[in-house]
Amino acid sequence: MSPSAAAVRLFELAMVDYAAGRFDAAQHLLDQAISKDPEYADAWTQLGTLHYLGEAYEDAIRAYSRAIQLAPRDPLPWTGRGTAYEKIGEYHQALADHTAAIELDPNFDAAFANRGSVQIELMNLAAAKADFERAYFLSPHEADNLYRMGQYYFEMGYYSEAYGYLNQAVEAAPGNGDYRFYRGATLAHLNRPDLALADLNQAIAQLPQFARAYTFRGLAHKLLGNNRQAFDDFSAALRLGDESPDVYEHRADLYFLAQRYEEAIRDYSRAIEIDPEWLPSYYNRLDAYKELRQNDHIQRELRLIDQLFRSRATEIAKAGKRLPVAIVQANQDLYEPGDSGRFAFGVLSFEPPYCEDVQALSDLAVRIGQLKGTLCTNPAENEVAVMVSHEMGSLNRRRPVPRELTGGPLVWYVDLWLHRPFLPKEKLIRGQRVLSCIAEPGPDGRVELWPGK
Repeated sequence: MSPSAAAVRLFELAMVDYAAGRFDAAQHLLDQAISKDPEYADAWTQLGTLHYLGEAYEDAIRAYSRAIQLAPRDPLPWTGRGTAYEKIGEYHQALADHTAAIELDPNFDAAFANRGSVQIELMNLAAAKADFERAYFLSPHEADNLYRMGQYYFEMGYYSEAYGYLNQAVEAAPGNGDYRFYRGATLAHLNRPDLALADLNQAIAQLPQFARAYTFRGLAHKLLGNNRQAFDDFSAALRLGDESPDVYEHRADLYFLAQRYEEAIRDYSRAIEIDPEWLPSYYNRLDAYKELRQNDHIQRELRLIDQLFRSRATEIAKAGKRLPVAIVQANQDLYEPGDSGRFAFGVLSFEPPYCEDVQALSDLAVRIGQLKGTLCTNPAENEVAVMVSHEMGSLNRRRPVPRELTGGPLVWYVDLWLHRPFLPKEKLIRGQRVLSCIAEPGPDGRVELWPGK
């Protein structure tokens, strides 16, 4: 049944206010339209959208649900309700709603993009990539689809690829704070904090309660040596709810540089509480204890580090698989007597069939090693230069080397912490570039490699 003429007129006026950003006025008109015609499905759908924009997610779910009851073949309220369910953490219900929208309209690009975001929350990364790529295929010039592709590659650590999509998204919609945030965060990862600050400043101006934006602006300031501004941003991020270990770790580093060792220990300890397997926090806290000459704490920390190394070595050896790696850079103390046990080096790990060409591994390792300490105009080379120029352990994740440098094959760079007692005796020698390691399986997240027996 068609809605009444009076309800349609109120709905049209509401859409004018909505387009002008007058959301309160639009909602008032939609309420009137619904009061005149309670079965006006489009009005319920738009009311759900306004509730969603106002962060009233439960109200949005109720409005979208009423629209679905009235017009079950319309995909829009289904995917709208899915986005609201995602906001309250009901990911499986969100997934079901987006899937329902796609079944109703297999060419609904927004539903694919929305479902991809839920797949990331559920750690279904391959499915997320497929959804984002489908949305992009359906509407390659749609700014939000460019953004979703960039967001996916960013979260996976493919920063060069992420920048390409995010830059296009920002050019298409320069006033969008979310797009600006992700491009700024990507630039920070690509070691371009000077460019990152402009994007992150704009993101924070539009989204002043977005904790993660302060985290990355703090990182950009830290990379530029603006320690006071970095400290303020990390503190703001914590105050607004970004309780990730990285934020505590970054702020602890600044406390340490200011010789405020007690505060540094407090933040390092909080990072360890959140992520008890993140070894650099233990080492950094150990350094703070050494500055305070707290011998009991120093000995305890050394025992904790040793226990963690041994447990991780056992766990990885049981679950791991063998693969060749090529050393990119190493502290020479790894090869010589006198190492106290805390040194690390970067490695490249390779997936078949590329790993069968030992000379290719060595050549690529040399090429990447030569990028250390350089600033490249080529984004792919600059990304790798950042990988091998950071203090070892500061990145601590498995990251893909841009295919532009590898010629196509999938190659990973791993920021690796090793403990001398676990090195294979008389096998890791000066000048040796390729050796066999046991690797923790998995294409994403933290990866630690240990030399095989």
